[in-house]
Amino acid sequence: RVSPHFYKTPMAIAFGLAVLLVLGIWFGWVRRQIEHKIAVREARQEEIRKYGGDRSWYFKTSMDFINAHNDTTITRLLSYAVIDKDRDKGENDEIRLAALAKIKSYEHWETNLIQILERKDIGDIFNAYGFLEATALEHPEKFIIPIKNSISYVTAVAHESIKNPDNFFLGSTNISALCHILEAQFKGDAAEFRPNMISLQQVLDIPPAKRSDKKYAQGFDEILQQFRLDVKNWLQVN
Repeated sequence: RVSPHFYKTPMAIAFGLAVLLVLGIWFGWVRRQIEHKIAVREARQEEIRKYGGDRSWYFKTSMDFINAHNDTTITRLLSYAVIDKDRDKGENDEIRLAALAKIKSYEHWETNLIQILERKDIGDIFNAYGFLEATALEHPEKFIIPIKNSISYVTAVAHESIKNPDNFFLGSTNISALCHILEAQFKGDAAEFRPNMISLQQVLDIPPAKRSDKKYAQGFDEILQQFRLDVKNWLQVN
């Protein structure tokens, strides 16, 4: 005759093992939660130590990107080194100066900037103009031909945007910044740029196609009028 304990003992052992397994999983989960909370608290303390407790999300993510940047080119840093009139001036100035310091830590940053200007990428040129508007060059004479080439490309982009009612790339040409750059850093070389700027003016004076998207039509017209005025003013004094 088989004792009932023969059946109960294995079942009890299995049940006990199951309980231990569940408890192990639960304790593991609790441990991970505690570790996560500790990591979050330490990260927050480090964040406060570096940036202060009242910094904006944009400031913190921008500074983290700049500090961690290790690309071989400065392309992705340029947008952080421009004057951003739509953001808090204090934070924007800190971001811009941090990006500028990072850019200038590259031995051949001016050569890299020239390569960016000569690429036919309106987004990169937009950022390059914004950077140059806020930053003095160490060797401006090396930039005369690259900037002239960039003006030719900007003129082509502007022409397509003015003629095509569905193209709003005119706002990405940064022509106001271009005029400020020429006036501030290339005043003595105005004759070099004048033919390109006359061609740009002729394109900007073309009556624009009626924008099919009324939501952006007013903004497009305002940008066009501003660019026309900026180029006209530059040509009048140069």
